Amino acid sequence: DELISMTRHIEAAALSSDCVVLSTVQDVANFGRQTRRHYRAMARRCGFVGVLGMNVTSVPDSEVTGIRLADLRPDDPMNKNWQVLAMSPTISLGMLATELPTGTSADPTRRLFRYKLLSRSTDVEVAVRSLLNYF
Repeated sequence: DELISMTRHIEAAALSSDCVVLSTVQDVANFGRQTRRHYRAMARRCGFVGVLGMNVTSVPDSEVTGIRLADLRPDDPMNKNWQVLAMSPTISLGMLATELPTGTSADPTRRLFRYKLLSRSTDVEVAVRSLLNYF
């Protein structure tokens, strides 16, 4: 819940600025209709909106208008990451999260992540450049 809240905060900030927005969603299953709709709205306002994840290019073009998609290979270590980055001349925000191995939690149905928030423009820029290499 905490990561979703931080994600929504970064996405809302991106809507108020002409940003580059990049996200990793791990798998297409995490890129549902509501998220796609939200990202289409960002794509109408932002200079570049990109989403990475396994099988994300399988989403019909009509549902991802304006969004650049890039598939991750099943063996890519990025598949363990949940990242949301927004960068513009006036805003630099990011959340980098890595899923912890199964069995880390006492509740086996609960997914746990280690995360870091970014707000320094140089840190966000490094992360954005890294993800842009996938496109």
